[in-house]
Amino acid sequence: KRFCHHAETVAMYYWRSREKLEVDLILETGLRLYPIEIKATGTPTLSQSHSLTQLLTLSQKFSPHGLIVTTRLEPVAIARNVRNLHWSCVEELGDVVHGVN
Repeated sequence: KRFCHHAETVAMYYWRSREKLEVDLILETGLRLYPIEIKATGTPTLSQSHSLTQLLTLSQKFSPHGLIVTTRLEPVAIARNVRNLHWSCVEELGDVVHGVN
């Protein structure tokens, strides 16, 4: 909704490397790329953030932080530059991407 309210065009991609690393969703808005993993777990782990952390190092266009959408209610840092977001907060993703929350 936030993207629509700000009349922003959002492109959506996924990423898979030759090494078989993959990220479920990459949102592109303006000059920024926002990587997002989606995991059906309440206990996200550091190993689940590996693809995100690798992808974030590839380009300055990437947001400095990645997100893992999970069933965990409380926000928690998974890695230095990766945190979780409960699936019910997906409507707020635009705010998270834009640094409002």
